[in-house]
Amino acid sequence: MRLVDFYAGPGYVLADDVELTTPNPRSPPPIGMRKDLRTNR
Repeated sequence: MRLVDFYAGPGYVLADDVELTTPNPRSPPPIGMRKDLRTNR
């Protein structure tokens, strides 16, 4: 199980519109996730 799959369980989704940077160009790019915490729907 990937860590992304683990966080998808409680409602987190990939934040494709956010660009994160990494200091090492040989490492994989970081993945950002977000969760909508609004309760007034």
